Amino acid sequence: MRLLKIIFVTVVVCYVALCVGLYFEQARFIFAPQRDIDFTPKSYGCDFQEVLIPVNLQTLHAWWLPADPRKSSQMGSRTLIYSHGNGGDMSANAEHACRLRNLGLNVLLYDYRGYGDSSNEQPTEDTVFADAEAAWKYLAKRDVSPAKVIIYGHSLGGAVAVEMAKKHSDANALIVESSFTSIRDMADLSGNFRIFPLSLILNQRLDSLEKIREIQMPSLFIHGTSDRVVPSQMGQRLYEASAARRKDLFLVKNAGHENCAAMAGDAYQQKVSQFLASKD
Repeated sequence: MRLLKIIFVTVVVCYVALCVGLYFEQARFIFAPQRDIDFTPKSYGCDFQEVLIPVNLQTLHAWWLPADPRKSSQMGSRTLIYSHGNGGDMSANAEHACRLRNLGLNVLLYDYRGYGDSSNEQPTEDTVFADAEAAWKYLAKRDVSPAKVIIYGHSLGGAVAVEMAKKHSDANALIVESSFTSIRDMADLSGNFRIFPLSLILNQRLDSLEKIREIQMPSLFIHGTSDRVVPSQMGQRLYEASAARRKDLFLVKNAGHENCAAMAGDAYQQKVSQFLASKD
């Protein structure tokens, strides 16, 4: 009997310790930053400027890609602010930033703290939201009107973009690509955390599904039907829950998590261009 009691107490102590550890360290399960800049927009034929953005006495590293001048007027001299996903850094997004720039948009692509050449700090939900806000304020310093800003986010960056759109309802449009509904839904999907009381210990929520119900700006949701990281059903749920006065869903057949634009080809460019050209 004493042995069983010892085993029971040991199991309980270990379980509680795991819960406490998960509470304080869960951001490390979510964010997977890379510090090496492997590519720049120049690697894909785009001119760009190095930018440093202050945030809480630290610095974000960013790239400003001026729009293709031949197409800028067609897009109304608008600027897209690009929030990338949880892995890698902005260099992994340089090609897609160039693709969007080639539509006739200025593009501001930035790294959260902890990523690339930005200040070295463990990223969390709060810090990436603060970094996005710093990037937004930087556009104001460049005299970019909110009505000219397109908010874009890929994967986890989609949750950052949704938060930004919630705060800045005067932005021009929102584009969310390959993104999830919430961290809780992703945890439930994986099944690896079923034994934990997530309702009590989850402090990294990134709950886009709840926020998207409040966002009324024109919104485009893009998702690959073969995405094995974030299932396309999550993109559909975001689209269905959206309160946008004009919204669209672009499901790219056979595309995975990272290659919607490559798989869709010209259809991707056309879809984004048509969405941005449409009037409310």
